[in-house]
Amino acid sequence: MSIFKRFFVLSALLISLFFIISCDVATVDTVPETKPTDTVLTGYWKSSFGDGFEITGSTFISYADSEKTITYKGDIIKVLKESATAGAYVMKIFESTEIYAPKNGTYYVVRWKDYALKTVNEAAPYKEGAEYNGLSTQSQAESEYTIANGYYGFFGAYEKQ
Repeated sequence: MSIFKRFFVLSALLISLFFIISCDVATVDTVPETKPTDTVLTGYWKSSFGDGFEITGSTFISYADSEKTITYKGDIIKVLKESATAGAYVMKIFESTEIYAPKNGTYYVVRWKDYALKTVNEAAPYKEGAEYNGLSTQSQAESEYTIANGYYGFFGAYEKQ
């Protein structure tokens, strides 16, 4: 094989390789809804007012009172760790029993801070005049339900039971 042919074949291979490597990979519009098991707040937590929440496996349950009357339940699909003592759970709601709770099938973000093994401050998203009954997509919930957007003005104090 002549030097010209070798150069041509090698150049063609390199150009083909360049195009293969530089091609865009198809992206998926939705994040897979995996169920994380790394949940710092696993267990039952109760406030001095009697309300509480519980995390078992990848399920978050909000309780209205000490009798554990369910307000809503959601599948935790993402854990956002902001620090060792603060973070958030992104969830998809699958059961809702209260008018002011997030609606079934919506996405919701619950935040916590000041975690110290037996105590934590936790908050659901609330802002005067805003939508707090859950949003239709995970990305909407993650971008809307933030402290910077004015949600989470009040955190309740909870103790692990």
